[in-house]
Amino acid sequence: MPYTLCPAYTSANGKNYNSIVVFDRKGKKIGMYHKIHATEGEIKNRGITSGPLFQPVIETEFGPIGIQICYDINWDDGWQMLMKQGAKIIFWCSAFDGGKMVNTKAWEHKCIVASSTLKNISKICDISGETITRTGIWNPTFYCAPVNMEKVFVTTYDYLDQFKKIEKKYGRKVRLTTFHEEEWTIIESLSPDIFVNDLLKEFNIRSYEEDLRNAEIVQNKTRT
Repeated sequence: MPYTLCPAYTSANGKNYNSIVVFDRKGKKIGMYHKIHATEGEIKNRGITSGPLFQPVIETEFGPIGIQICYDINWDDGWQMLMKQGAKIIFWCSAFDGGKMVNTKAWEHKCIVASSTLKNISKICDISGETITRTGIWNPTFYCAPVNMEKVFVTTYDYLDQFKKIEKKYGRKVRLTTFHEEEWTIIESLSPDIFVNDLLKEFNIRSYEEDLRNAEIVQNKTRT
């Protein structure tokens, strides 16, 4: 049995929400997300309340997941909230396709984004923002594709020497994909016995997010 994400209108404490309810492989409810950014129409015509600005990720055996709904894509706070909690996949359920906004959210937040829409295009976007698979006019209802969770986003120019050492030691067991204009590199394990967190520790590499956090600490010290 797969995990199931079910769109529904829910009620709690006298308030109505546009929600996604999540069920595990046994049909047990394991979490719920309330749309943070309800539209004016939802609020005025349907009595919908906007959800809390903080909502916890939902734990699964393949890592924590998060959810955003439709209009949420126009704001960054919900995506940031989920990213800071370590969400590996964010599911975006929507009445419209979203287009390049879906790809942008994936690379901005370095996580996989899987969309499900009422229009022609639903898709999975990798942490690089590239589309892994998608539906379309001729295959409008279903997609399926493998997704490798053992990959990490790093800054290229800080770790060129370490990349050479990784390639020498691990060869085809690890794939390095460099985006030359952006100066990003994705380190990806292709072997079940190699984990990217172990590679980062072994070669003293910080993830892109860690680099930014450390830079902010140093920046704030100069301000004080």
